[in-house]
Amino acid sequence: MVFRLKLTYLWNMKITLITLVLLSSLAITVQAAVYKHVDEEGNVIRYSDVPQKAGDEPMKVPPPALEYDSNTPASVPEFKPVPSSPGEAQSEDRKPVTAYMAVTILNIQNDEGIRANGGIFAIQLASQPALDTEAGHRYVVLIDGAAHQKSDSVAFQLENLQRGTHSINVQIEDRDGSVLTSSSPITIHVLRR
Repeated sequence: MVFRLKLTYLWNMKITLITLVLLSSLAITVQAAVYKHVDEEGNVIRYSDVPQKAGDEPMKVPPPALEYDSNTPASVPEFKPVPSSPGEAQSEDRKPVTAYMAVTILNIQNDEGIRANGGIFAIQLASQPALDTEAGHRYVVLIDGAAHQKSDSVAFQLENLQRGTHSINVQIEDRDGSVLTSSSPITIHVLRR
């Protein structure tokens, strides 16, 4: 969406620039009278559009040159967006970032007790829309606020969870580690012998 807005903005700026160039080339040069003011010794002190004394004649000023410096580009250079991260190549057919509406844990409810002898149990995840693995997106399971596991699979086997109460939630992050969306945390109670 942001990329599309940038393209629209750049297109509008290009149209505006072309319009200004055309209007300036059609403009009629308007010249005001220019008077040269000199001191008693004949040195020029200033130029003005107001005569120094009555009867002063304006100077003849040549029209402005319409030549352009040879370094002026013949056309407006094409805009190339800056990569959002070092080494990331931009392409014309770059797929827009997936906007996730939700990510959730399916098989565990908030405040649920989980019998996990050995501290091992499985969780199932779902996202809407489905995880975009082609873009390098992945699920990150957080236990007590710390990343526990990362994967592009919807099934996780959590291991080494200590007995007691824990907070668990899931995030979807892109290949750069930026969080795209996150589930609400739920509380679980791990029961072990």
